[in-house]
Amino acid sequence: LATPRTIWSGQTLGQTNASAERKRLVPAGQYVYGLVLGLQPTLAGPLLDDVAAGTPQRFAWAWALDPTIPDEAPTWPGALGWEVPGPGQLEQIRERGRAGFTTHSVGIAASICDEVQSRALARVRGEVEIDSHEAHADLLRLKVAALLTILDGGLEVTEEDWGLAGT
Repeated sequence: LATPRTIWSGQTLGQTNASAERKRLVPAGQYVYGLVLGLQPTLAGPLLDDVAAGTPQRFAWAWALDPTIPDEAPTWPGALGWEVPGPGQLEQIRERGRAGFTTHSVGIAASICDEVQSRALARVRGEVEIDSHEAHADLLRLKVAALLTILDGGLEVTEEDWGLAGT
């Protein structure tokens, strides 16, 4: 479980084995990784029990049962109209990195930053206590909001993206 936690945080990934040909290292910030798991509830226990190490906090959990699903399936909406960011967009992301956005490839609305910082300060000051399963909730929500922003063709997380990510 240490490897998915490392990946989620964007840290250096790999192993240094005895020989050069068996050495596998991927530097921090040089990869993008997505992981989707489908688990039966009884098999999710080990992940949920790994709270002290931070494993369950790094997953967005969703229940696959929905008693309100209608008998008639909706019409197929078609493929997503998304394309891999082109050279122009990638250059914009690189420029943002040089312009002071050192920890983010995608911008975040100031009101969202204020909200996240306010919650973090309240925790550090002991004004609120959160469940240990929620320790990474804001960062997970920011990651989901950034993905929604990119899927929508944007490079700035808006209040709308933030709200949808919290749904």
